[in-house]
Amino acid sequence: MISIGFAGSLFTGCGKESAGPDETTPRYDPTAQILGFLQDVQDSRNGVPKTGEGFSTDSAVWYVEAGLNYTLGNIGLAYNVSVVDSFTVPLVINDNISQAGAVYVAFETLVEQLAPLVTDEQHIILVDVVEPALGDAELLVAVTIGSDYSKAAPNTTYGIKDYYYYNGQNTPSTMCGCEPPPQLPRSVLCANIIIQNRINSANQILLQTGQILTDIETWQVWQFTNLPSRFLSVYDPLLLQAPYGDGYRDTKTFAWIQGAVPGATCLTPAEMSYWTGNATTGTWSAIQTIKSTYCPSKIFLSCSIVGE
Repeated sequence: MISIGFAGSLFTGCGKESAGPDETTPRYDPTAQILGFLQDVQDSRNGVPKTGEGFSTDSAVWYVEAGLNYTLGNIGLAYNVSVVDSFTVPLVINDNISQAGAVYVAFETLVEQLAPLVTDEQHIILVDVVEPALGDAELLVAVTIGSDYSKAAPNTTYGIKDYYYYNGQNTPSTMCGCEPPPQLPRSVLCANIIIQNRINSANQILLQTGQILTDIETWQVWQFTNLPSRFLSVYDPLLLQAPYGDGYRDTKTFAWIQGAVPGATCLTPAEMSYWTGNATTGTWSAIQTIKSTYCPSKIFLSCSIVGE
């Protein structure tokens, strides 16, 4: 039986360790200033009066950029594809000074423009606010967007001594190794656990501080299909592959009729590679097939393979 977990979303709040507008040491923690700026934006929206306030151009750029990255950016989420898009927002600058209210409005306008870019299929990696040239009356914002959260396929390279039984053992055992004589019995993991670990290690999700998994669902490949309960038969049409007709490689997940060609359940190195899988055959392809069919927008988390 194979249990496969998928998550719908990763949410995060993150700041970045960098110098503030009036600091030079990289050890300076700007979080308090960023939060203060965000609170000022909120107060301004709520009509709290501010008097005698203004931002120099470089400070306005720093606060808007830091606030956007803190609010919308997620540099810790791994991705495979990135693109850069640009936006502009008006900002009146007189003698290198912008009124605080105008800066707050510019920030909120940018949040409204950028927030829709954060979806289950993509996220904002970082925001770069370009300091305007003399005489300009707007801010140029470059946004790097990350997408494609597919992870690497598992390692399918096995050595000449990698012969294993597909069994129920979760820990190394002398019952799992089956290298032909004169090899003596040795304590090793069974084939299903080795395959499980290779898939999971290649697709490990490392949560960043503040990230939360949501909308998790588990699919199980077993002896019957029951879609409302997220069960699929090992011989469900979705998982069938080339019709070998030998009871050996008829399905993407491991299913071996005892006595079928090649006649034993001791997997050779070549068979270990086959059942670990790739884009079209074996366990990894089964996981990708289930994901693309039933939860294409979700992130693969892990699998558990129980030998039966």
